[in-house]
Amino acid sequence: MSTALILVALLVAIVAIYLWKRPSAPPAPAPRDHGAPPAPPAARAAAQQRIVDNPLAPQPLAATSPPVVPERPLPTLLADFQLTSADTLPPAQREALQAELRRIPRPPRSLHRLISPEFIASASSSEMSELVLGEPVIAAKVLSTVNSPLYGLQKTVTSIGQAITFLGMNTVRGISLQYMLDESFKADNADTRRAFEQLWTASALASELCTRLAKQLPLSEAGALVTQVVLSFVGHMAVAALAQGRGRPEMTDLSLDLPQRYRAQQATLGLCAPEIGRLLMREWELPSSIVEGVGQIEQVLMAPVSQARDAAEAPRQAVAYLCARLGERMACGGLDTLAGIDLAQDERAELHHLQGYLRSPRLATLGSLLTTPDNVASVSAFLASRTQAT
Repeated sequence: MSTALILVALLVAIVAIYLWKRPSAPPAPAPRDHGAPPAPPAARAAAQQRIVDNPLAPQPLAATSPPVVPERPLPTLLADFQLTSADTLPPAQREALQAELRRIPRPPRSLHRLISPEFIASASSSEMSELVLGEPVIAAKVLSTVNSPLYGLQKTVTSIGQAITFLGMNTVRGISLQYMLDESFKADNADTRRAFEQLWTASALASELCTRLAKQLPLSEAGALVTQVVLSFVGHMAVAALAQGRGRPEMTDLSLDLPQRYRAQQATLGLCAPEIGRLLMREWELPSSIVEGVGQIEQVLMAPVSQARDAAEAPRQAVAYLCARLGERMACGGLDTLAGIDLAQDERAELHHLQGYLRSPRLATLGSLLTTPDNVASVSAFLASRTQAT
């Protein structure tokens, strides 16, 4: 019996020793808690230190953010240029310039009604027809335009009313305005005549393009905007008239970047086209709201969108400014089609500040609209018709 007890005690001892020596099983992994609070700062610091101690260890992925588009540095042509205001010109120099501008014939009085804010906002097609018919030369030119091969009509349009129905109020207003202004600018020599022809072509292209884009974007008060685009060329036409005999062809060379032309104009005349246009339109007693609107368009060259006087109007000003610049480049042969145009890659100084305006959500589709097949074909046909006419 004693022997049996001894054996049992020995067996118990062996089992106890075995259990004591056996390694313990690892604890079961704790379930993930996605709602757990972030690790305290000390723990995060320790983890970062482990990464430093062991650079080959896997590192946490950094949070991604949209790439920041760097602002382009201000082009030298803009950085070195300061636009002179007519208000700061020495009185004697300003009076001499105004005396020259007074020699430019005034446009017909009907122009004042055509561009009055009330007429632009509420005129009916019959009122527009009555106004155009009051200027027989203008009426003839409107009918000549609508019956040109550009529009490919199967039947001849014989009345201004029909022309307005087919072309639309804004197009007829633009055509009428251009021809009324044409009466004020007559060339005495071949060089000036060539400059006028290029500027009228640029004005017509800009007006046509602005009419289309204002409708497609769409922009409010398209009639006023198209009117301002046409009138923005008044200063350029006046510069061409004043440039006769001064031996500075760069003042009217549309192939040059706009600041280059403005620099030459200021060096010769004291002011450049926008300010000269403002003086001339005031001499003609055009509505101050229209004159102010034209001036706002020209601000796109010199000021970033953050400095726009009216943020709500900035997209409209940008479209008008762009149409004017594209019209100039097409008129002088620097651009023969809108197909493939990429405004974001255009590094001309005249478009530097425009890039900021084009980031407006209201203009998000502008780049693609410029290159739609319909717009490309229509503008190209318009350019061809103007080139043949001149």
